[in-house]
Amino acid sequence: MNQFTIEEFIQNVGAVAALIGSLVVVWFLCKLMFRYLLSPHDESWKTAPRRVGDVKAAYGGLLSDLVYRIENPALFDSKVPATKEFELLLMRWDDEEKGLSPETAARLAGELELAFAAARKNAETLGIRHLPRTARKNGQKAAHAARLAQHATTTGEREAAMATVIRLLDALALYYMPTPHDIPKMLTGTGK
Repeated sequence: MNQFTIEEFIQNVGAVAALIGSLVVVWFLCKLMFRYLLSPHDESWKTAPRRVGDVKAAYGGLLSDLVYRIENPALFDSKVPATKEFELLLMRWDDEEKGLSPETAARLAGELELAFAAARKNAETLGIRHLPRTARKNGQKAAHAARLAQHATTTGEREAAMATVIRLLDALALYYMPTPHDIPKMLTGTGK
């Protein structure tokens, strides 16, 4: 039986990452370590689909959280190695889930959990600094305006803040940021 949860393992690895200076290097070390954490007698294969569903739900929640997407854009940028690894594992699960052996399903679910935790930790460590240097100030303003829109008490305040977010993010023109079409849906849930 494993003594650490994946989240605890990632938190402990975060300290090592600070010393090494690269979460990508630590990610690959974690990946290798995870293969040893999942023993052949482990029955985690029974929960693999639920575990992957939990990862997908958590990722979906972050994907639809406008402030999180602005402040932690590396999680949504497939050029970031940790994010790319997570996305590739997610696609692999979707493509192969039905034909996986129980052991492979358990291992892949574990790797997916670890990849998501590592990509998220990497994105949160980088924060707004992932944006190009020239875009950071407008990124910070967009995050502030998104918070104002979320907490606005009147329709006028919400619409003004939303217009600011749309203008700022549209000007950034970064493929991993929400589009002007998506922003109203993300803020109001109505698409209007």
